[in-house]
Amino acid sequence: MNKKIQLLRNVLVCCCSLAALAGCAGRQAVPVADYRLDEGSGANIISVSDVMVFFHEQPSRAVHVRDYLYLGPLEINVMSKHRHYLWLGEWSTIDRIDGSQADLQDAVIYLFIDGVPVELSDRADADDLTMTDLPYHGPVSTTGNYFFRVSRDLFHKWSQAGSAEIKVVHGNREKVYRLWNGDAQALAAFLGDNQRLDADSELIGNRGAQ
Repeated sequence: MNKKIQLLRNVLVCCCSLAALAGCAGRQAVPVADYRLDEGSGANIISVSDVMVFFHEQPSRAVHVRDYLYLGPLEINVMSKHRHYLWLGEWSTIDRIDGSQADLQDAVIYLFIDGVPVELSDRADADDLTMTDLPYHGPVSTTGNYFFRVSRDLFHKWSQAGSAEIKVVHGNREKVYRLWNGDAQALAAFLGDNQRLDADSELIGNRGAQ
């Protein structure tokens, strides 16, 4: 009985997540850059309205099980000192009893841009961000939030890329995340590249599960 209940729960959670993602895709709204002042720190924050979503299927665990990574660019400007970060939000459609939900905590993470790997190794903590209110939030309260220091040039290369994937290596385990939802316009909006925004941008990579 417990297995049936768990299976039903997984299916319901997956259906809810698919509906939410489908709704986002159906709106087809052009992503825009969000500018705001973090009142607690006085920092000027730039983020985007729509983040990119990557997924990794887990058919060996249960039916309709997927792990998701939400990615969003971030700029923090304190007294004309600009710092750039990549936010990763981690979420899964299944509860894990083996502790593997903390993969990103001590994993080696690579962003592949047109097949070229870039290791995300420079992690940032809350004190480094100097923000009192995070601009990005996952779909549930248990979403893991991680920030990595990157260069603006990385976002520029990514915005011009034809494909992107995420690889998470944790010990002898390796997971590859493919693009589910999102496109180059989110990065173009963040960079303020109006010419790129006006063009008909193709998805960065192949949207999964079509």
